[in-house]
Amino acid sequence: MTKEHPLLGDKSDRDDYVQMLETRRVDATVLMIDVDSFKTINDNYSHPVGDKVLAAVRRLTGSLVATYVDAKAYIVGGDEICAVLASHNLQEGLALAERIRSTVSEHRIDDLDISVTLTIGVATAIDVSVSTALEHADAALRNGKLRKNCVVAYDASAVQPEGRRVVINPRVFEVLDKTLRLAFVTTRNYHRAGDFLRRCNGAIKCLGVMGPSDLLFFHLGKTDRQFFAEVQPLMIESGADPLIASYPPFFAAIRILKFHNYRAFPEVNTPSNMELRDLAAAAQGALPFDESLEKEWREDGLILAVEDTTMRPGQIEAYMTVALSLPVDLEGLVTEMLVHKLLASVVLPDHRVFSVYEGWGSVRTVQFVIRTRSTPAELFGFIDDIHAQSDSLGLQAHTATHAVIDYKTFHLYDNLHQISQ
Repeated sequence: MTKEHPLLGDKSDRDDYVQMLETRRVDATVLMIDVDSFKTINDNYSHPVGDKVLAAVRRLTGSLVATYVDAKAYIVGGDEICAVLASHNLQEGLALAERIRSTVSEHRIDDLDISVTLTIGVATAIDVSVSTALEHADAALRNGKLRKNCVVAYDASAVQPEGRRVVINPRVFEVLDKTLRLAFVTTRNYHRAGDFLRRCNGAIKCLGVMGPSDLLFFHLGKTDRQFFAEVQPLMIESGADPLIASYPPFFAAIRILKFHNYRAFPEVNTPSNMELRDLAAAAQGALPFDESLEKEWREDGLILAVEDTTMRPGQIEAYMTVALSLPVDLEGLVTEMLVHKLLASVVLPDHRVFSVYEGWGSVRTVQFVIRTRSTPAELFGFIDDIHAQSDSLGLQAHTATHAVIDYKTFHLYDNLHQISQ
């Protein structure tokens, strides 16, 4: 428990408790609690007043959670609290959430004339892991923030993989000292790998793919060491080759969008935790957003584009790895111009291309991954175009295509807002 708030733990305490519940196979209901318009309170009344508001909300919430047996509350962000109710059902969680919401809204904080309200997302871990229930409660919270001062239960039909998603400016990752990495992995036990991923809390998004590999990982973290530390146990668990488990091939990726100039990303200041949480939710399809919010994010340089991820009948999503062998008799600047010409004239303008991830490559090889959405016939046509245009530029292309068959996890941006206040 934190010294300032003896009834509340911190995020690491919560993660330990969640892991214990999952190990013991205990069902639970979770609450994600957020102070409405907290940034406005800070801006209009000063940060010391904001601190008083947070202290009161944490004290009231901790006291109410403590009235439930085997229920614990945790500070997981500046203005966000998580409550985990072991062996309690959804109705009990909703009842507690409403008590917390109404108590805070009716409470007068010292002599301050401030109306403080909460939005609370609630989800249960019946038939899913507690970690998944945390994701569901967070998704319910994001939906509730559209109207604020409410309690919202998770509704699976309200959060779909398809829909409008924002594309985060890679400069946001840079100011957080994080890098997006991709890895294509072959595993001997596909389903075991999926089960392991659903139990872990790493910064990983995993897609099941069909092609030269079985799985595609996306990892958002600070170092290669962190990447290997989180990917290696998964690969060992799923029966991958030990050598590959130690040194999986991956792309340290810079996202290049067809909607934006090649590598010309706008500079950004470090966003607030609140902005990062909303960005993360909007990037994962868990937060509906209107035109005004989209405009604000664009003006601040936080997003590059909005993707409509709804699939047309007959379409598939695929990732194509491309390795370009460069002519030995050309200097680096000339070869860079040729690669840029291929990207600018063929890849980025193509309607089948949604994004491109730049790989490491070597002295005489340039590598990148192209994400596409098209019918199989259109995909084959696009592959032929890549080879034909590469040949015309004197570049030899080696390609491998991985069709997406399912999504294992959506954890990629969960740690995006874990920065100091």
